[in-house]
Amino acid sequence: MVGPELIYDGRCPFCVAMVRRLRRIDRRGWVRCVSSETPGVLDACGLTAAQAQARVWLRHPSGVLVGGAGAVLCALDAVCGWRWGSRLYSWAPARGLADRGYAWVAANRMRLRAGGLFGSSDCGDNCRVVE
Repeated sequence: MVGPELIYDGRCPFCVAMVRRLRRIDRRGWVRCVSSETPGVLDACGLTAAQAQARVWLRHPSGVLVGGAGAVLCALDAVCGWRWGSRLYSWAPARGLADRGYAWVAANRMRLRAGGLFGSSDCGDNCRVVE
């Protein structure tokens, strides 16, 4: 694995739509996006299905896992050549704010797909976060 690997909920229309957007801006293929439904992915990362459903995860080439807002910021850093996202996330006040924002988006992801903007099909209980 050369770059980081983003593990996302492949059954969720919102998550799939966000990964499509990330892939569009990742013209060099810096981040490998893999559905948590892919056989062996969760075992290789040491994640449970509930953890993978609750938030997106990014596995650094070193094997370190970052979840939620930290994963999103690290993926954007890798794709865009930034360093400020992960540095900002390491500052406790910013991390708390980013984590709360991410939790809100995760809890409301089905409402955010209004009008097909973030995915047109309803995933039913697949998008229900169970922790």
